Amino acid sequence: MQSLAAADSLNRTVVFRGACNKNANVYFDANGTGWCTDPETVLLNTFQVDFDLGGARRTVLVDGITGRVTVQ
Repeated sequence: MQSLAAADSLNRTVVFRGACNKNANVYFDANGTGWCTDPETVLLNTFQVDFDLGGARRTVLVDGITGRVTVQ
């Protein structure tokens, strides 16, 4: 089994429920809800990170409302 800590590529996709000025900056409140940092009133819809290493690929998904993390 190969470690994805040294991935060949990493792709990040962030989708907000409105216009977010700083897509790279997401924070989660005490309830696990994801928000944009600028402006702080825009909810995160989904956050996805794809890791590739050789023939192995993993996708990490974060639900913006619940904060639930799934790995595919």
